[in-house]
Amino acid sequence: MKSKFLPCLIMLLAGFICSIVSIEQKTDLMTFTTRLLLVLVIFYMIGAIIRVIFDKAFTAMSDKKEEPAESDTDTEDAKDTKESENVETDSN
Repeated sequence: MKSKFLPCLIMLLAGFICSIVSIEQKTDLMTFTTRLLLVLVIFYMIGAIIRVIFDKAFTAMSDKKEEPAESDTDTEDAKDTKESENVETDSN
């Protein structure tokens, strides 16, 4: 999963909600813009932290999926090596 846009989506959603609440409360322009700026910055940071957590979790999950496949390959290589040794001893 690509989580590159996750911080932006979280930030925009929070900004949208903040804007609707501020319009409903009929706040003045300076309070509205200050509140919106703070919400956007804070939720962008929260989104960046969530993205890092997701990336680490997905990397760990993909590493766990690859480990059994690699061990199967190792056992197959070991079987091939044993078979080739048996062939060499049989030919002697």
